[in-house]
Amino acid sequence: MAGLRGVYSLTPTVYLTGWGLIGAGGADLDWDVGGVGYKWNDTISAFIGYRALGVNYSNDTLTNDIVEHGPILGAVVHF
Repeated sequence: MAGLRGVYSLTPTVYLTGWGLIGAGGADLDWDVGGVGYKWNDTISAFIGYRALGVNYSNDTLTNDIVEHGPILGAVVHF
């Protein structure tokens, strides 16, 4: 997996964040996508958003072409 993550500050405490991951591992393609965050201090922040995770995998007898999506809530510790 390889990816990029970006953060855009709207105010000193509120930010937009997004990321994209892409990889091939055992699958033909995996991907992942981001939300809005709140920074309490330089160490702790939290975010809420919407996430989609897609996997496209197949071998001789099994094929999975799946996209799962829904809300995401997370805490972040910066060090």
